[in-house]
Amino acid sequence: MPCRSLPDSIGDELVRTALPWRDCPSLLKLWPTSGTHFLDLGANIAPCAFYMLQHTRAIVDAVEPNPANLALIRESMQRMGYDTKRLRVHGTAVGDVAANSTLGDVAANSTLGDGDPSVAAIGKPGIAVQLARLDDLFNSTFDLVKMDIEGYECHALCGAPLLLAQGHMPRFQFELNYPELNHQGCPEKTLLALFDAAGYTTRVRLDEYFTGGDWAATAIQTHRFDAARFERLCLVKRDDVMRIGLLWWLALVVGFFLAVLALRWRSVRMGV
Repeated sequence: MPCRSLPDSIGDELVRTALPWRDCPSLLKLWPTSGTHFLDLGANIAPCAFYMLQHTRAIVDAVEPNPANLALIRESMQRMGYDTKRLRVHGTAVGDVAANSTLGDVAANSTLGDGDPSVAAIGKPGIAVQLARLDDLFNSTFDLVKMDIEGYECHALCGAPLLLAQGHMPRFQFELNYPELNHQGCPEKTLLALFDAAGYTTRVRLDEYFTGGDWAATAIQTHRFDAARFERLCLVKRDDVMRIGLLWWLALVVGFFLAVLALRWRSVRMGV
C-alpha cells in the first residue's frame, strides 16, 4: 500500500511493522456474517477499507477529504486491482451542514475548522474542503461504520438523523480523541448522549485503546431513536461550537491589545 511521506502516524507504523493498521482487525469482531456494506468515515489512506475488502465480501464506501490521501487511495486501488464497484471513494468531509471548510493536516491527522491548536502552531495553510451531510450523501444501509474524524463525530451524527432513525447504521466503531472532541464542542459526554438518543448502546474501552489494541468505543443500535432529544443535543452542540469560536476571537482581540499596550509601555520607558 502506498504511504505518505514520513513522518506520518499511519504510514510509519505500516512500514515499520508490515502488519495491518492496528485499528482494523477489531472491525471483524463487529462485522455480521451476512454483512454486505461497510462505511469508512475518515479513511485516511484507507488501510481499514482495504482490510475489509480483503477479509469480507463487503462493498466499501470510503469518505476522505484530504486530496493527498485520496490520491494514495486511488493508487492503491489500481495496484491491488479493486474497481469502483467494490470500493467507492468520496472526496468530502462530513458534518451537520453542507458548507465549505478548511482542513488542517499534521502527520496524517486531519482536523476540520479551526482544528487542533498544534495544527495552527506549525503555520501551514489549511486545505479547502467541502462538508456534506451523511443524509445527503447516502441512502444505503451500512452493516458497520468506522468513524475516525478527529473530534468531528458529533457534527457527523447530527448530519445523519434520517439514516440513524431508519436503522441504516446499526453498528459503529469510533475513536474518542478527547482534545479534538473538546476543541470541536463535542466532549465525550455529548457524543455518548447523542448515540444514546439515536438508540445506541455504547461501550468504551480506553484500556485497550491506549495500549494499541481495539479502538476506544463501539456503538450498537438497541433501542428507539428519540428525535426530540437528538435534535436538542445537536442544537446544544452547535451553541457550544459558536461559543468556542467567539472565545477564540476574543482571545485574539485581547492578545492584540495587550501587545499594543506592551509596545506603548516600552516606548514610554525608552522616552520615544
